[in-house]
Amino acid sequence: MRSSVMMIVVCGLLLIGCAGPGPNISPGIVTAVSQSAARRDQATFKLVYAFPNHKAGAYPYGSLFALNGSLYGTTLDGGSQCGSLGCGTVFSLSLKPSVKETVLHSFANSPDGWTPYSGVTALGNTIYGTTVRPGYGVVYSVDLRSGREAVLHDFARTRDGRTPIGGMAVVGRTLYGTTSGGYHKRGSVFSIDSSGLESVVYRFKGNPDGAIPKGDLLAIGNVLYGTTESGGSDPGNHCAGNKGCGTVFSITPGPSGAHETVLYRFQGGENDGAVPMGGLISVNGLLYGVTASGGVPGCVDFDVTGCGTAFSLNPSTGQEVVLHKFQGGGDAEFPVGNLAHRNGTLYGVTYGTVFSLKLDGSGYTILHNFLGGRTDGSTPEAGLVLSNGIIYGTTGYGGGGKGCHSGGCGTIFSITPP
Repeated sequence: MRSSVMMIVVCGLLLIGCAGPGPNISPGIVTAVSQSAARRDQATFKLVYAFPNHKAGAYPYGSLFALNGSLYGTTLDGGSQCGSLGCGTVFSLSLKPSVKETVLHSFANSPDGWTPYSGVTALGNTIYGTTVRPGYGVVYSVDLRSGREAVLHDFARTRDGRTPIGGMAVVGRTLYGTTSGGYHKRGSVFSIDSSGLESVVYRFKGNPDGAIPKGDLLAIGNVLYGTTESGGSDPGNHCAGNKGCGTVFSITPGPSGAHETVLYRFQGGENDGAVPMGGLISVNGLLYGVTASGGVPGCVDFDVTGCGTAFSLNPSTGQEVVLHKFQGGGDAEFPVGNLAHRNGTLYGVTYGTVFSLKLDGSGYTILHNFLGGRTDGSTPEAGLVLSNGIIYGTTGYGGGGKGCHSGGCGTIFSITPP
């Protein structure tokens, strides 16, 4: 297993403190364009911001959310509470007239949240998110006008799941999210309104149903789409350690209950992906996403062989197409998070790169290799977001920063399409 990946899994999911002392460096705001493998007529990579210390937030592993010209997100650690390491933050990053980060809330442990692994979403003038601690996790809100944070719901494993990791989606005036645990470690889908009224929408059952949803949910109209890391099927015994190679599912809420449909069950092996850990996007009626494993052999992680794939799926017919098989080695491996789309091109991240490819899978290009250290990020895991024609993402480490291990407290980067 990759040590950096396993550290994140241990810190973020098993929920033990991992941040140790780091180099005494202060990167501040980085505006220079970093070295990139992309041709300049294709896309431009830029390191937009490097978190300078724990107080400003450390280890951003949730997807960003764009609202009114600013970016909003979370950091696993850092902030002004819980001693020197902090319990995590919610932050905003203004992009004009200059880049400036503001910590909107520092989590303070019980009865407040702790360790926000997912990003945030907005409903009106309020942003919402989840934390995986204390206990089994919470749903919280932050009013952007007053700055007030409130815990709306505490998860209880026996009633409504545990450990919410993926980002939430909005349908009407209701928020929907997932828990990756509870219900015999299979997870759930839940709904919650702005008053904190929460209910379980669906409980995953495992093979042949999905299990363990970790990606952000996608809402199209009143239908929710998502992925599960395991469950589904495994006819070739490629994903035995995961009890299935994962699924794509849809959920249609209704007054008499929710209807869940498994749209696709990944097969693993050389011809298909396995272990989708990110969410989905919709382009021209098709769903697009990545799997962290499956495809070309040679990469072994997540108890599954394969370097990962990018895929498309027709939600009406269930037809899946493998657009690209990552090669490992000098090429990228282990794609994660959500893709972003701009002018017929998809953009995504692996644990070490930013890449692009066309909607039909052609034109695959590595746009940037992350180097870490003071001037670059490392270990991206969250999805990408499009804002005003520019694509933004985060890296969990890198960028320097005081008191953070692995060379930094994390970064925010941008990709400007041609």
